[in-house]
Amino acid sequence: MLEGSLGSLLGVQLITDAFRYETLKVLDPGEVFFLGAPQTLGGITQRKELMSQSVDKYNQGIPERGWFQEMIEGMSIVNSRALTRGQRI
Repeated sequence: MLEGSLGSLLGVQLITDAFRYETLKVLDPGEVFFLGAPQTLGGITQRKELMSQSVDKYNQGIPERGWFQEMIEGMSIVNSRALTRGQRI
C-alpha cells in the first residue's frame, strides 16, 4: 500500500498515486492508464552514435579540461494498442 500497489484484478496489476502528496500526483482524478508488457510497447532508438572528445583550453590560458559527449536518442511507441488511456466522465 505504501508504494501504491492495490493488488491485481483478473491478472491486471493495479497501481495508484492517490496516497501521494498533492504536489507529487501524476494522474488527475478519474484518469487511468492500461499498459501492455514493456517489451511490446516500443523502444529507444539511437539516431547518432556516442561521440566523445577531450576538451583542453590550455592554449587559451584557461585551466579547463574535461570531456564533451554527445548522442542523439529518441523514444517511439510502435504498438499503440498496448497503451490505453481512460477518463471518468
